[in-house]
Amino acid sequence: MLHFQQKLPDFNPVVAGGRASVRVPKGPTYREFVLGYTPDGTKANKATMIADIEEVVLKINGIAKRTYSGEDLVMINSFYMGKNGQDGFTDGELVVPLSPPWARTMEGEENLCWGTRDIDNLFIDVKLASGATNPQLSCEAFFTPDSRDLGLIVEVHKVQVSSSVAGKIEISDLAKENGSLVALHMKSADITACELWAVNHQVQQKPVQQPFKQMNVLQQQITRMYAHSRLRDQIIN
Repeated sequence: MLHFQQKLPDFNPVVAGGRASVRVPKGPTYREFVLGYTPDGTKANKATMIADIEEVVLKINGIAKRTYSGEDLVMINSFYMGKNGQDGFTDGELVVPLSPPWARTMEGEENLCWGTRDIDNLFIDVKLASGATNPQLSCEAFFTPDSRDLGLIVEVHKVQVSSSVAGKIEISDLAKENGSLVALHMKSADITACELWAVNHQVQQKPVQQPFKQMNVLQQQITRMYAHSRLRDQIIN
């Protein structure tokens, strides 16, 4: 399907230490957003993105559906957006993929785009660090002009996990809620390997992968799927 690109309205207010916001126009079906960040007129590199972008939140009807830090998005861009093993990060840009461009089929990618016909509003909020110098934010949207309901989407939520000891640590309280877990992204310099267990059976066991310590969890079964069912993407710090 043919996709279009259009600049969104300006973020407001864009100030160091503040939270900038933009309202995304209703109507189209969105595939991805590309945030542009140029502090002091220079395209931000990885280090600056991580330091200056404290949080990016996508809200539907006032409810957070995606929450990232700048570091999360840098890692996701580096890991997923590259081709043939190359780093996928581009200076000055943070891609927020609403549908997975790495899906195995075009249908699988298109089905997870965000329709806006039946929602009240969609906002993108960006929290800037107090040390950001003359920050400038923009956003490009990639979309199809067809109007459709929100439907099935992937949400991204963060879970904080801490431990005072080394060795194998069990995380047994991952949120289930209304949806299927499609991926886990584990972020720590101390992780060397990861196991996934479901219903007392080991599903996967993998060493860490660079640059993103990540383990994809294949969806095993969907027993029911409603118009607003959700797939969940967990980022674990």
